[in-house]
Amino acid sequence: MTHAYEIPGTRITLTPNADFSDKRYTAVKPDASAGMVACPSGEMAVGILQTPGIAGEPCAVMVTGVTFVKFGDTVAVGDAVEVGSDGKIVKADTGKIIGVCLVGGAADQLGTICLK
Repeated sequence: MTHAYEIPGTRITLTPNADFSDKRYTAVKPDASAGMVACPSGEMAVGILQTPGIAGEPCAVMVTGVTFVKFGDTVAVGDAVEVGSDGKIVKADTGKIIGVCLVGGAADQLGTICLK
């Protein structure tokens, strides 16, 4: 079994509007108030949350590079990926591709994607 890895790229800081302590390595996006929310299924994410988040405190979000992700379903190496439920990463089927899988896995496992 290949283990997930990261090669950090560009990171930005966003501030969650709610508790994100269990959302590390899931997809997020800014909201209208410039805060951070979980990215809904099938929408474009701004990046992947790198740190557990406490409401009102800034968090690191990777927007380019190779990052750990939490899978929402089985994803294989080479699959184009998108955002599924709860911001977890799934095999793309809507055309809102956020990256390509480098280290695959099953639901709730950590894997690696290259952000696009």
